[in-house]
Amino acid sequence: MSASSAQKVLRSFSLAWKRRNPGLPRPYENALELGLIEPRIAEMVSHLNVPGIVRTYACCEGHERVGDVELPYVAFAAEIDFVRVLNLKLLGAAPGHGALKHHWIVEYGQSFALRPHAPGKLRREAMDSDFATLCRIVDEAVREQN
Repeated sequence: MSASSAQKVLRSFSLAWKRRNPGLPRPYENALELGLIEPRIAEMVSHLNVPGIVRTYACCEGHERVGDVELPYVAFAAEIDFVRVLNLKLLGAAPGHGALKHHWIVEYGQSFALRPHAPGKLRREAMDSDFATLCRIVDEAVREQN
């Protein structure tokens, strides 16, 4: 088997393994190529991938359970200045003050995760509306970094 044939077989095996293991953290481009980004959150994930500012590596659109919704999230790596601006914008758009239907927070750890802070029930329609609003908020935060 030639070297290029071996590389093709290895790449095919690698793609097949990754498709069978969709929950693994991976670069945005790889998840996009494999069709692993869930449709409801895909646009927000796209907006959170700006070279030199912010890159995602895992996400979930949230899933319905009996009478409730499992929390969505987008995990990402970014400079702290971007996260600070994003947090300020999330506060300004919080329910009662702005366009968001749920309170959204950025959790800190070894990296960051944007997720709703929801001690109560989340509504799917409101969550989908928030995804669109969050795209605008993320874009504003990115513009402030340029």
